[in-house]
Amino acid sequence: MPYFSRYFTLIPIIILSSLVLVGCQDAKKVSDCNQITQVTNSAKSLSVAQNSMQFIKLADSLDQLDLKVQAIAIKDQNLDGLKSKFSQLYKSMAQSARQVAEASTEKNPNLLLQSQQNLKTLTAQEIPLVAEVNKYCSQK
Repeated sequence: MPYFSRYFTLIPIIILSSLVLVGCQDAKKVSDCNQITQVTNSAKSLSVAQNSMQFIKLADSLDQLDLKVQAIAIKDQNLDGLKSKFSQLYKSMAQSARQVAEASTEKNPNLLLQSQQNLKTLTAQEIPLVAEVNKYCSQK
């Protein structure tokens, strides 16, 4: 009988330990989700560019946003992968904004149209990426 009572006293301890570990994992995920959401939401504040100087400022802002994304210390592997996608997207958008500015300055209509299309395509990629983060972060 003492043999069984020893295990019966260990079972609640094991269950409690498991719940605490799961709770800690959830807290880390919530923290990671909040960090990436906070930084990526700041992209909403970027102003629309109308001329070459504004496109250069937009590119600089996107570079700064990329640096903020890279600085996030994420422990969750899935979110870390999404963080990398955001970083790459913001780098590509900054490069494309600079190309628009350059084409506008050089008065190269073909390059300007191509650069604008590229920037538009890249910008559209942010929406599904945000949705992917929101979906993952809403899962338990």
